[in-house]
Amino acid sequence: MKTILLWTTWWTEQGWMIPSLGFSWEESAHVGLKDFGCDHESYKCTVTSNRSYLDDVSMFDGLMFHQVDITSDLPDQTKRKENQVYIFQTRETPQHVGFNLGPEVNNN
Repeated sequence: MKTILLWTTWWTEQGWMIPSLGFSWEESAHVGLKDFGCDHESYKCTVTSNRSYLDDVSMFDGLMFHQVDITSDLPDQTKRKENQVYIFQTRETPQHVGFNLGPEVNNN
């Protein structure tokens, strides 16, 4: 089973609206995404905002970041495993919300 950590809030909401939409959010986690309409294989995961859910941040399969809520509080890159995925969620262009990703991203 894959485990995804919601590193940031989503518009300051810890659960990224999962509990607000009526889905379970026990101990800051939602297990299985079948009720989100995912197919048999893709729903086998846990989504959590609890950074202590696993022993170390490097153990999460993916970390999800909401563009507007990113701060200087970022994961330690020296502990990141090669197969760990970073998921960047946004509905706006970086320039629109004033988030500077650096010239290598903003100029492309």
